[in-house]
Amino acid sequence: MNIHSFLDQLKGVERRWDQCREQRERREELQKHPERNWKEIDEPGRILRRLVSLRLSQVVAEGMVADPSFNPLERIIAENELQSSDFLFEGAQIAKSTGRIVIRSAGGQTLGFGTGFMVSPRLILTNNHVIGSANEARHSIVQFNFYEEDGLPTEVIQHTLQPEVFFETSSALDFTIVAVEAVNTDGDELASLGWSPLIRESGKSVMGERVNVVQHPGGEHQQIAIRGNRVVDLLPDFLHYTSDTRRGSSGSGVYNDQWELAALHHAGVPKKDDQGRILLVSGQVWDGRSDTVGDIEWRANEGVRISRIVEQLELRGQRHSAAKRRLFEQVFEQPERFLFGPGAAIRDDELIPTDRRLELEDGRAVWTIPLQVSVALGDSSSPEHDSSTPIGHDATPISATPRPSEDDPDYAASLRAIEDYARHPYYQEQEDEEARWEYYEELPWELTGRRLFRALNRLLTDTHANDHPYRTIRHQYLYPWVDLQETDTGRELRSIYSGRDFDPAEVVRADFEIEARREAMRREFFASERALDEDTIAEFLDGLEASNPYNCEHVVCQSWFGGHRPQKTDLHHLFTCESDCNSFRSNVPYYQFNPEEERFREDCGERSDDKFEPASGKGAVARATLYFLLRYPGAVGDEARELQRERLDILLEWHSAHPATRYELHRNAAIFEIQGNRNPLIDYPDWAEKADFGLGFGSS
Repeated sequence: MNIHSFLDQLKGVERRWDQCREQRERREELQKHPERNWKEIDEPGRILRRLVSLRLSQVVAEGMVADPSFNPLERIIAENELQSSDFLFEGAQIAKSTGRIVIRSAGGQTLGFGTGFMVSPRLILTNNHVIGSANEARHSIVQFNFYEEDGLPTEVIQHTLQPEVFFETSSALDFTIVAVEAVNTDGDELASLGWSPLIRESGKSVMGERVNVVQHPGGEHQQIAIRGNRVVDLLPDFLHYTSDTRRGSSGSGVYNDQWELAALHHAGVPKKDDQGRILLVSGQVWDGRSDTVGDIEWRANEGVRISRIVEQLELRGQRHSAAKRRLFEQVFEQPERFLFGPGAAIRDDELIPTDRRLELEDGRAVWTIPLQVSVALGDSSSPEHDSSTPIGHDATPISATPRPSEDDPDYAASLRAIEDYARHPYYQEQEDEEARWEYYEELPWELTGRRLFRALNRLLTDTHANDHPYRTIRHQYLYPWVDLQETDTGRELRSIYSGRDFDPAEVVRADFEIEARREAMRREFFASERALDEDTIAEFLDGLEASNPYNCEHVVCQSWFGGHRPQKTDLHHLFTCESDCNSFRSNVPYYQFNPEEERFREDCGERSDDKFEPASGKGAVARATLYFLLRYPGAVGDEARELQRERLDILLEWHSAHPATRYELHRNAAIFEIQGNRNPLIDYPDWAEKADFGLGFGSS
């Protein structure tokens, strides 16, 4: 990366760090306060995922029965203060599969260094700014076993990269995944090094939890920063954490204490003086030269969330050949021969070389790890845990939940719907125009104000039919057809708030997988010796939804109308979204911020305690909300927490400034076929100024 690209990257990281400041400080204060609300520190679904992976769900269930103020987040943090010795064994295996990437020119000249780590028997993951193209990868190499032992270098294992076999990169998420030669010229087999499998679900680490980084800082021998690094921010694409990393550590893996891969390290937040100048470790001001970048002092770091990388790779995988898809699917396979558990034996003699194996000396277990290690152990006075039950081992992680089976009739029906709708014409303008004229032909055109509002309400209500179950609405209509958009690569779903694209089959699969996990979690809770009450169980299970990367967004929040039908299943105000964006918006009404107003900013939009402005989709959400007022007058309007009358002008302004697109025309026509009524604001935009939407806040 040249110095200009480096500075641009710093600006982006600093911007995100500063945007999180208020939330970060608020969370830190909550963590200090004895009666803090753990639900405000991190998302319940992410916390639930960690509880299951740590085998703490029963402990939490019993604790909450005994004490309603029991804090499951605190239990996660407390349990991580002490570790089983297996932590070292598994960490050593992660170190084996982490290598130094040597970036070289076509002529073999070394241009720089980075870190990369194996995520399957053949694929290595690093940053886009380390290797940005297949051509760069073609000339570069990766070196494993690049340690220093007793002051002497070890014998390096070197492999070439093979972008012609597999190569994917993203500058936005700053990742590159590329194939490595299976056997090098010395006969060393790459697969023997092991790998870190990718995990789709969010929640590998929670706020305040420790993470570990395996790295080659500045191209030096391998080092590990462990036990002193804590997660401090969670963004849609990134997470922030404190850690000892340096330039050259780009492409390092960021792991939780069970060595699950949580993030791909890619950049740091530099320390600055009062004048905003970047400081070096020495305390001097950085001179701006590329050769002194490695001496910058960092106050925090940013990693790309693995769940977001997986999401992007799975979307792109639809265009791969069968051979490349099989190669990619291996990133989800656990290398069982490298798993350790309480009392488990090492199952492969080549796993740890003889000169670095666990041995007994004078009755003590001695194991030499040829790594430089930065260690910061927790306070010995921290809450104790039952050492007879090592945390995080012999657990079946949520990620091991089987994918939905096509033997499930509902899942099979959803897949058939995707295939069937793929053959439909996307939007037929002439047919829709005829349907539109016919739909409104008996409506008096001279109506305005209250009379127009009431006439439209009667029409929408009388023609609203086919109130399908919510599950069917999502899986067989919304995702396979209604919410599709035409993109450069075909038809995809697009997040209403962030504008990100998703594969409909992947969104449906994730929904069914979450349902399976909810059922498994329900059984586990009910199997507890001391059962939780129904409300608490429901709260945990609902929180599990947050671990689904996708979400069905009701632009008029369900909490405003009590989740009743047909409002809940009305397709006109249902859109595809990410859970991160859904959580960021929460149940906050729409708003247009002024430049001087304070607010949080994320990729999904901007918000404060009672205001949310989406980054994308303003016209569509405005028309959907106005439709809701027409169809369900009086259903919303609690001035304290819902859509306020004074914000009606904002919706009308967005409607005018962002006219309906071909996507919305398709949606309207598709919904008309499915549920029998239409959105008048899409069909006749001028009615927005003519109808009295104030009636939507009162009774009909």
